[in-house]
Amino acid sequence: MKKIFLYGGILMASFAAVSCNEEYTDWANPQSNPQGPDFETITAAANLTANAIDFATVEESNVTLLTQSYVNGVNNAKLVYSNLKMNGIDVPCISENGDLIVALSDIKNACETFYKSKAKTTRLMECTVKAASLDDEGVAVPAALTIDAATVDSFAFSFVTPELPAIANEDAYYYVGGYNGWNLAAPTPMEKNEDGTFSVILTVGNSEWFCFAPQSAVDNQDWNGLLRANSNGDTATSGFFNEDSNSGNSFQCEQGGTYKFTISPKDWTYSYVPYSVYFFVTGNPNGWTTDRISAFYPVDGLVQEYTTNWKGAWDLKAWRSDDVGNWDKAIGTEVDGDGSAAGKLITAGAQAFQSPEAGFYTLTVNFDELTYTWTKLENQTPTEYTNISLAGDFNGWSDTELARQNEGNLHNWYIRGLEVTAGGIKFKANLDWGTNWGADVNIDQKSYGVGTQDGPNISISAGTYDVYFNDITGRFVFIKQ
Repeated sequence: MKKIFLYGGILMASFAAVSCNEEYTDWANPQSNPQGPDFETITAAANLTANAIDFATVEESNVTLLTQSYVNGVNNAKLVYSNLKMNGIDVPCISENGDLIVALSDIKNACETFYKSKAKTTRLMECTVKAASLDDEGVAVPAALTIDAATVDSFAFSFVTPELPAIANEDAYYYVGGYNGWNLAAPTPMEKNEDGTFSVILTVGNSEWFCFAPQSAVDNQDWNGLLRANSNGDTATSGFFNEDSNSGNSFQCEQGGTYKFTISPKDWTYSYVPYSVYFFVTGNPNGWTTDRISAFYPVDGLVQEYTTNWKGAWDLKAWRSDDVGNWDKAIGTEVDGDGSAAGKLITAGAQAFQSPEAGFYTLTVNFDELTYTWTKLENQTPTEYTNISLAGDFNGWSDTELARQNEGNLHNWYIRGLEVTAGGIKFKANLDWGTNWGADVNIDQKSYGVGTQDGPNISISAGTYDVYFNDITGRFVFIKQ
């Protein structure tokens, strides 16, 4: 008799006999079912042990989860199983002589998928399965089948994952790749988070190849000791590392941009996602309010700009989105009223800075390097519009008007808490399609862009957004709430 590997016991539930076409019949209700042939009780023997299956030591490729034991059954009736789920994940199963058999590799995959981890620990897997009692001709046999003298269609078991490589348990990790010239002697450090993960925010170019290095690999200049991809050039944005650190495989980020790279070495996982950090103007463009109505427009991740008619006198400070209203964390210059054409910014004790002179300028800030430049517009009399509106699938291509950010700031517009449905969307001037701005941008993939006259519809998913638009440059940003 084969063993049943269970964790601490069986979870009790009703056991329904089903046919192969999965039409259910509740054999426990005699009033709604015909009398079946005489049938001696079928029972399953169980080894109710708390010992977990250890994948590092088990030798068999398959595991028998349930075993049927019977005496003098009707026409050799046996249980046939289907639709096995482990923690809600579909897992292939085999019925063989009344046994429920599952490949060890399929159990391992289900567990790793559910827990998103390969950490060495005991994992509990709740299971459900459908079963039919069939005779040797494949005909359903009604019976009160039992397992361990109690009707059951669910059970649980646990297993222990194998030990991970030693480089999963170090105190420091680094990003190494095209961004830093594949220089293992000077890799880019990652910050350790409270949850034990490590992360770094980087702006990378197209087709960026990279890996992650533990401290030991940096200390020993060991290219064979990196956390690597499962296949060379793997473009998946999340998943597990290759357990063979000698594989030589590197990851590839196809689309350039600003990303947050995160690794969880103890879970043996990685991920990287587009990272948008928004910054806001406080100063002359919005009357020095603490309200977030004057957003910088991203050009490329943390490089962002703002164009308006500046006064040339104590024009602004900037705030990161998380710091709006906190003057101690405002971004500005060291010298109050600095009107340099370019310079450095500080984040502690920052003072207001200004354009070199009054007029229309584009202020471009690299918030990563904390540098700025002023560029004077050639056209100092840009077209003024009565209004700017949004039209799209969300409003039947009618007009939802935006507001000016300030009466002295005629060319920057906003609307907050805008609810839209999925579809296309564009900007319009003066409630007329004669002047409109569109862009080949999917807001789910990039929240900002540059609208052009008669450009294509901007793609947007359903949600609530704060929207900012500049009618001189055509730049826009949609900040999803």
